[in-house]
Amino acid sequence: MQDFFAAPDEKLKQTARALRRILKERGWRDAKMIPTTKHLLIFATRPDGKKLRFCSCFPGESSTFACLIANDKIASYEMLKTVDAPQPDTALLSEDEEEKKAQLQSFLERYGKIVVKPVDGAHGQNVKTNITNIDEALLAAKVCEKEGVKQNALVQEQLESNQVEKRVICIGYKYIAAYERIPARVTGDGEHTIMELIAIENRDLRGEAYSGKPAKIDVAKAEDYLKAEGVDFNYVPTAGEKVRVSPTCNSGMGGTNEESDITLEQIELSEEIARAVELPVVGIDFYGNKVIEINAGPSLYYPTGDDESANRCVEAYADYLEKL
Repeated sequence: MQDFFAAPDEKLKQTARALRRILKERGWRDAKMIPTTKHLLIFATRPDGKKLRFCSCFPGESSTFACLIANDKIASYEMLKTVDAPQPDTALLSEDEEEKKAQLQSFLERYGKIVVKPVDGAHGQNVKTNITNIDEALLAAKVCEKEGVKQNALVQEQLESNQVEKRVICIGYKYIAAYERIPARVTGDGEHTIMELIAIENRDLRGEAYSGKPAKIDVAKAEDYLKAEGVDFNYVPTAGEKVRVSPTCNSGMGGTNEESDITLEQIELSEEIARAVELPVVGIDFYGNKVIEINAGPSLYYPTGDDESANRCVEAYADYLEKL
């Protein structure tokens, strides 16, 4: 094991860095860590002498069963039905090629535009949006089946692109905060094209995902998105003009966050979802008024330009750990 408190900042993601600072300030000790490919496992002693094991983003009390539900989008879809959460129409694609084609064609006829994504995907990887024809849909499904661990894909109705996406964080089954998830975008200067602005941002303002800076924009995905939206790559935005360049709002795909208000009904629904799935730390994503995803162990540090806002969920997580 490694010393958690002595690890270089560059070895830790932003949530782990914030959590480490807070635990040190509160008098935790003997903190050790095992960095894995996906998670940071922490073993530490509270000021009262109790030893705890937890991850930088979720506690050891999170059950494997609950995580399986959150990590499987079809299982999440069915679980959300039990609390009458509004959701986009969703279906698991058949492994039979003819049945799969019929499913995709049916969704295209009903909605005009559809989304195909992996059942077990994360961070917006291999999600294909704005699909309007069967050939594109079948190709997207094939990519999901090749890349996904479970080799399954699902199809969803494409929701209107003008809706606001928000991430709600519940800790200890209680609402803590909500953040508007803003898709990657560039700001015009009246001189450079969209693609040149992306290159400038990636060079000067962006870095590795979850490092503290916004994540770099994937140029190929930006090209695909702009093409689907009918936007010319060589367009020169006017000074101050903001241009969206990503199909998803994920932080790992270059999205940013701003603390936001939500309705009382959404707060109550979020807490009900947390209890239903039995995750003491959970992120719930709303797109407009519809729930589109449940996240076990979501990022808890949200750099918004305001230190109190950025640390709000990490502080609440530390409070929760101190009550176990």
